[in-house]
Amino acid sequence: MLEAVRSIAVVSGAKMVTLEGVYLPVDRREQVNLNVPGTTSMRIFSPELYGEGASNTIIHYALRKIVQAKPVKQLIDPSVRRDYLYVDDATRYVLELASMETAFRSAWRLRGSGLISQAELLDLAGSVVQAAPRFEPIGGWQQR
Repeated sequence: MLEAVRSIAVVSGAKMVTLEGVYLPVDRREQVNLNVPGTTSMRIFSPELYGEGASNTIIHYALRKIVQAKPVKQLIDPSVRRDYLYVDDATRYVLELASMETAFRSAWRLRGSGLISQAELLDLAGSVVQAAPRFEPIGGWQQR
């Protein structure tokens, strides 16, 4: 699908911005191919997004479980420090970059407010709703 959009953008001269999620912990970052095809294209890499508009993320799942007073299944190691970015902030940053002609033909990395573990973030969220997060390991068939 991305190749079809890219080819249409090249033919029509339309600008194309690709936002890609990078969900690995900062210390285990894989090398990302930063090639940006075309002169009217831009690639933007984002840490895990959270917020009202990002309902299909691991952190959204965990926050929803805390509000429901249910245990949070450990889909990732909750002690690993990661970078998170509020979806409205990411939108604003992407729009700012896309409005600058000089930003095209480049790849960009968005940053959050700093590294925080999922456990710390969920403790903070739990304190707001007066509910301590309970973590529950997943096992057997759920891991597959």
